[in-house]
Amino acid sequence: MRLLFLYLKNKKSNIIQVVLAYVVLLLVIWLYNLPYYEAFSFGIELYGAIYIIYLIYDYSVFADKIRTLERNIKTDDIQNIALPDKKNDVEALYADIIIKLHEQKRKQYDAGVEASRNLKDYYACWAHQIKTPIAAAKLIIQSLDDVVRNLENNSLGNSYNESYDEHYDDFKNNESNEKNDDNDLEKLDRKLNELSHEMFRIEFYTDAVMDYLRLEDISSDYEFKLCRLDVAVKKVVKKFAPQFIGRHISLHIEQIEDSVCTDSKWLGFIIEQLISNAVKYSKDGGSVRIYTLHGNGDIKKNSKNDSLQLVIEDTGIGINEEDIPRIMERGFTGYNGRLDRKSSGIGLYLCRKAADRLGFVITFDASYKNGTRVVIDMTQRYTKHE
Repeated sequence: MRLLFLYLKNKKSNIIQVVLAYVVLLLVIWLYNLPYYEAFSFGIELYGAIYIIYLIYDYSVFADKIRTLERNIKTDDIQNIALPDKKNDVEALYADIIIKLHEQKRKQYDAGVEASRNLKDYYACWAHQIKTPIAAAKLIIQSLDDVVRNLENNSLGNSYNESYDEHYDDFKNNESNEKNDDNDLEKLDRKLNELSHEMFRIEFYTDAVMDYLRLEDISSDYEFKLCRLDVAVKKVVKKFAPQFIGRHISLHIEQIEDSVCTDSKWLGFIIEQLISNAVKYSKDGGSVRIYTLHGNGDIKKNSKNDSLQLVIEDTGIGINEEDIPRIMERGFTGYNGRLDRKSSGIGLYLCRKAADRLGFVITFDASYKNGTRVVIDMTQRYTKHE
């Protein structure tokens, strides 16, 4: 019925013209009392019947054309749309314009895909190449650190064979020089620690670039197998050990005995990003707690419920409540990001993207200045052992 009304709406001018022509012709015959009135009337009726048959046929063609166009509008495969047959030259011109626009759109799309591929290749190449100087710089820092340790040991082991009374002045000068040397060594040691911390951050963010590129085409990078959560957590914690020690942040890992069927690399990536944020936004002397929940919030295993959540808590600056719904959007930094201008708003976005593909759900429970509690729901991938 909808198509019929649409057809009559499009054909109303033509139908009105035909009806008016009928009325005028019949009126003229009647007014002038023309002979052969019956013959004229029969001819008009016959023409009307033929016209109605034509309208029925034309309506069927019109309805098929509308249905084809509506299917094209609903389809996602714009590359293979089928235009209906052209009824006249005007429709043919419109079809040519659409085909030309479609071809132009396809070329722009292909160019965009090629540019994106080239950019990804460049970043992948850059990330691989930058690994070499990073590794070299870490070796240099380690060598300098060894030199400092040797100098400190030599300084502690120095003894004076000369008589104290005979060489009092020399002793005083040596003692003063040794104190200056000790101060210099302490300063150098602090600077080396700071440099090591910055090198760790450079390597961490370089790895994040590589992970971002992999996430764009993660379908070929899955390897699902049974993974122990304690192993995954401890592996990440070991990587961040210098950060915990350097900033005196205490770590509490409660007994974790669970396993999940997932990709170990991407599980480690999610945990790494969340622990990185916990350390980053914790004050010196703060604490981080990692544990699992089962069933209705029980820390111990509950045989009646197969749910599993990995929880990472910190005593850091927390998150504004109004920021929580958007915290995992791409590029969103929120209030904390405005305080820390180095925040990119990419880490949690990558976490959400990886979690979605692994079947995990990440939620946040936090308030400003009261710490953050991140819950990774792994129920879909949980493998319970009785």
